[in-house]
Amino acid sequence: MNIYEQNYWSVYVNFLEDFQDLEYKGYSIPYLCHYASLVRSNKRLVAKLHNKNFFKSLKVKVYDSKEVQEKFNDFINAHKNERKVKTTGKVVIHDVYNLLRFPIQIKRNLFTKDNSLFLTESTKSKPKSKPKNKQENKKKIKQRNKKSKSRYKRSKEISRPQKQRKKQKIKVSNGIKVKVKARSRSTLVNSNTNHASHRKTFNSYLPSFDQSTIKRMQIKATRIINTFPRNHVYHDKIFKKRFFAQISKIISRIEECNGLFAQEDVSAVIVPSTHYPESRTLVMVAAEKGIPTICMQHGIISSEFGYLPKIADVDGVYGQFEVDWFKSKGIDENGLSIIGHPRFDFLNRPPSMKKADMIKALGLQPNKKNILMVVRGNNQLGMWKTFLDHIPFKKEANIIIRDFTTKPHSLTQSHPFTFSSRHVRLYDLIKASDVVVSYCSTVALEAMIAGKPVFIMNEQIPGYVGYYDGLKDLFHTNPATLSATVNEYIKSKKSHKKYSEIKREFLAYAYPGGKLSHVRLMKLIRRLTS
Repeated sequence: MNIYEQNYWSVYVNFLEDFQDLEYKGYSIPYLCHYASLVRSNKRLVAKLHNKNFFKSLKVKVYDSKEVQEKFNDFINAHKNERKVKTTGKVVIHDVYNLLRFPIQIKRNLFTKDNSLFLTESTKSKPKSKPKNKQENKKKIKQRNKKSKSRYKRSKEISRPQKQRKKQKIKVSNGIKVKVKARSRSTLVNSNTNHASHRKTFNSYLPSFDQSTIKRMQIKATRIINTFPRNHVYHDKIFKKRFFAQISKIISRIEECNGLFAQEDVSAVIVPSTHYPESRTLVMVAAEKGIPTICMQHGIISSEFGYLPKIADVDGVYGQFEVDWFKSKGIDENGLSIIGHPRFDFLNRPPSMKKADMIKALGLQPNKKNILMVVRGNNQLGMWKTFLDHIPFKKEANIIIRDFTTKPHSLTQSHPFTFSSRHVRLYDLIKASDVVVSYCSTVALEAMIAGKPVFIMNEQIPGYVGYYDGLKDLFHTNPATLSATVNEYIKSKKSHKKYSEIKREFLAYAYPGGKLSHVRLMKLIRRLTS
């Protein structure tokens, strides 16, 4: 562990111990909080996390992240009861912050209304203000119509031709056969949407309870904060605001979960992360009821802060890398299962958009190679600018910039020879690409699974676990070197065999072949419920 990691985990454990008496129905609330969001806006603290002297000043010191997991193991074991085997109960699936990413076909074909229940957060829409007069009303209607026309025009530009919009059989190469009518992009793209009837909100299970309990718990938290008059973290306004909001959320979720398990016959629980109060509380209450829980890996482990501590009974991971990494953190291998992810099962299915249509929609040159450049906001912006400044293949390739939002990235303005990916689906972009260049993201793994050559821009971040280190010459910290490596690959076939072997070895460890992910997942569910 470096000093940043030691400081972060130490501050976290101090928080757990300082507020451990803040309990509701036997649950120590700080253990159910999402700590990172409480402190990430505190610039003063973030600066201190790099300081060795700050570590010396802390009351409780953590020298190894194993200590954090051990502390949580004690918390989990205190609430864990003997597993109840329910072969006929429903599998509760909770998607938190759209991290689950199960394809619609998986939801429809494997998780039916008879065997599962999708739980979502309640959405409270703000009441719309009525227009003050007729003129204002007409103006609003005109604006809405203008937006509708714009959306329609945009969808026409990037969708398949009308000739192809016929009833057709789609034979999915991963073994799932679905007979569907060709759909618009809004239906095909949004794999987070569940159209089945077996969907409910958490608050539909919320029983009537004394709401003043929340206020009393927040007052108790304030008293604890006041016992640390010199602790600038606890007295930070954003910390207190978010902490109080999480206290309210956790208490409500405990009540909702008790109502859920009292009303429904539940055999297992699946979540995409146990870091957030919404899902961590669900998993902990399930453990107390003797209900097995599964946490699906939602992305590559780029930083240990996003994956420790482990809370669920079993974490469904991508490959052997995660198994070895979790074991190095003191986690029992029995709590890990190599599953992969169901959405990756669809990487080899036909694209929803033909390559020729995508080239036309994005204004690309059809006779050039397509280089997909995957960025994330303004992260590594300087490095990406250097990469683009040094590329010698500007005239030989279409460089498509794909951000995690659909808005054109600023690099498309500073470097006019690049193209925005606009609203084209990620998997369609990958399949139409000749080369993928990415930051340390899950997209890089997806592109490799899809058989594409991948090169990665590396930037060391706090808690980095070395996930892509095995890619050797495909993995560079210097953007100019990365640019030269990509250029070598594009212009000469001599390096292709070498790079292909590096990728093959990496995937054998990171995402092994064999059974499809959705098959492995169903096998795990059967094992835990029978």
